[in-house]
Amino acid sequence: MKFRIKETQEIKELEVIDRETGVEWTADLMDAADFYNHETEEHEIDLEGYKWWAEYIEHHENDEEEAKTLAEELEIDPYEIEKEINYWIDPEMSNHHDQKQQAFKEIRERYQK
Repeated sequence: MKFRIKETQEIKELEVIDRETGVEWTADLMDAADFYNHETEEHEIDLEGYKWWAEYIEHHENDEEEAKTLAEELEIDPYEIEKEINYWIDPEMSNHHDQKQQAFKEIRERYQK
């Protein structure tokens, strides 16, 4: 999904693709309507916001890969990991990465004994 950076007018892309289905869902994640400028017919974001979302997406992708690897290593159903993540996660998106890492720690402790 392309965004015009307000400060520089540069066009940058943010993208999240579901690894299982191949569906691109950046707009859903970001509630992209909040970034749409009807006058220019473009999505716009300030540089700080762009950096925040880029980091969030990077963490999301890395956490997703870690969850998959953890399920394989511990030979457990990936759904068990998803349930644990859902227990730890709250609506405040800025905490998601740390909360997922806490969930992974709890899972390792529970299943490696």
